[in-house]
Amino acid sequence: MSKSSSKSREGGRPVVYGSTEVFAETPDHEKVKLKLNKLRLFSNGMFSNVYRGKIVDAKSDDPESVAVKKCWSKSDSTLTEARIFGRLHHHKHKNIVHLLYMFETQHDDRTCYGLVFEFLPSTLYTYIRDMRKVFKRRPDIVETKLLTWQLFRGQAHLSNQKIIHRDIKPQNILVNPDTGLLKIGDFGSSKFFHAGEISHSYHVTRYYRAPELILKANLYGPEIDVWSCGCVLGEMLKCTTMWVGKTTENQLQLIAGTLGEPTENEIKAMKGRDLSMLSTSEIQEFYDRSSRSPLYNFQKLLPLAPADSIKLMTKILQYTPSERLCGPKLLSNSWFKEIFDPSTRRYNGKTIRILSMEDYRNAIAGDKEEGGTSATGTNTKENEGDDL
Repeated sequence: MSKSSSKSREGGRPVVYGSTEVFAETPDHEKVKLKLNKLRLFSNGMFSNVYRGKIVDAKSDDPESVAVKKCWSKSDSTLTEARIFGRLHHHKHKNIVHLLYMFETQHDDRTCYGLVFEFLPSTLYTYIRDMRKVFKRRPDIVETKLLTWQLFRGQAHLSNQKIIHRDIKPQNILVNPDTGLLKIGDFGSSKFFHAGEISHSYHVTRYYRAPELILKANLYGPEIDVWSCGCVLGEMLKCTTMWVGKTTENQLQLIAGTLGEPTENEIKAMKGRDLSMLSTSEIQEFYDRSSRSPLYNFQKLLPLAPADSIKLMTKILQYTPSERLCGPKLLSNSWFKEIFDPSTRRYNGKTIRILSMEDYRNAIAGDKEEGGTSATGTNTKENEGDDL
């Protein structure tokens, strides 16, 4: 059942809907009558729209504001997203957005499928853009460390739950600028990971796509998300997108211009099904430019980033998926020590209150207390981090 009223767009102001009543279901399959009020468009995509609103007569544990994702086709991805959130509901994590309710509404001969989430006021994409103005295109290292640690912690939890996000990028990462809290959202491209299972390679927005996906690998794991997280870190350090490939081939060329030519072992580890892009005359020019070490190339790519940040980047963005630094080994790296110092202050003068030493201990133990099983062990011993 659905009842709604709306105000038309005036002077560029967003459409505001009076209220909507729906019969909804919680992730625990409890049936409820849900009244949503003051809905307004927050963001829109090719397959769905996201609205911000409030729950009328909310339960005590419901947030004040919610995000409502609506889509008009019950595709396989919609069903998978619901199943993934079902698992995540039983293994809640502070750096993963929480699903509150699911519903369906009928409009003539069409069905609208809705997901109701907790609401965070910004995306990392918007936040990076705003911070770029504040700091005049220079990275704020404390803020970068705070957001990066939470991003990789959230990704580690997904990996523990055998979930590959497949579209980690700033637009799909939610942020509360006031507190610095970060949560991974939008699981529309996600899938459950089963070792040896063939998957489509055409996933992940180009700028954040791992090289094995560019080479059309169809046997891959959560390491593609680690690559995406590394690209997001690079974006925060550069204050703009790190590698902006005009085409898929050009994206690989830009990566090669920084990491250099992959070795035979690295090519084998990526399990690409189309290796032709690795031997073109165009990519050879990028190999020739990257005659020095990746460390030197990253320094040129990220000229304002501190040396220890560059060193960490070289450990994360590796051709060989299993050698990408992630999980507890990354989260215990000494680069993050500053954000667990009680005297550290953010750019807004506030201390960091969303992280504690208990968070740190839980994270490096694999977040078992938060419902995780254990770290997936995708790091090799040679690529361990420097402990705090």
